Amino acid sequence: MIICEQPRLIFLAVPRTASTAITRSIEKAFPDCEKFGQHRMQIPGHYSQDRYFVFAGARNPYARVVSHYLHRFRTHPLSVGLWTFTEYVQNMVRNRLRWWGLSGDPPAVKWVQGTGCTHFIRYEQLEVDWAALPAWQELESVPRLVKANANPEKYDWRHFYTQDLARKVYDHQQADFDFFGYEKASWRPAFARQQEHRPVA
Repeated sequence: MIICEQPRLIFLAVPRTASTAITRSIEKAFPDCEKFGQHRMQIPGHYSQDRYFVFAGARNPYARVVSHYLHRFRTHPLSVGLWTFTEYVQNMVRNRLRWWGLSGDPPAVKWVQGTGCTHFIRYEQLEVDWAALPAWQELESVPRLVKANANPEKYDWRHFYTQDLARKVYDHQQADFDFFGYEKASWRPAFARQQEHRPVA
């Protein structure tokens, strides 16, 4: 979490939603901002939520779960580093990640529940949503978006899924599918090809 007085904003860093890039961008543009724990969601009591523009990131839940798995595969070699994606999903949906000292992987809307968050930047249209943030309206220009912390290898997250795994992730992350309107079938490679060839209105 990062809190700025000028412009008056609070950014809540939901994991694997470009949160590191957004945090670094804010820090670079506004060095006087105060940074708290990276994925802390509890806003300190002396900051009145209604005086700040509170926002966070969002991402297709299928993609976010794969991204979190790959990140933890590298950073936790003695636990997730020994698991297949299937095993990661099983531990996630059974709420067993904490057994290995890992935070759970709830939907983005549950990460920010009760924080006063009113706006989300979608990973899939990061630059467009960043540029359109109401927080920049009184500035002379939009702060530059710094890109960081992406998984180093190119991959198609859809290839990690079977129908059974997709069903489990959908059930676990349904709050995000409902809130943001991500398609239940978006895990299918054929869905991506259809989107690529869909005519523009």
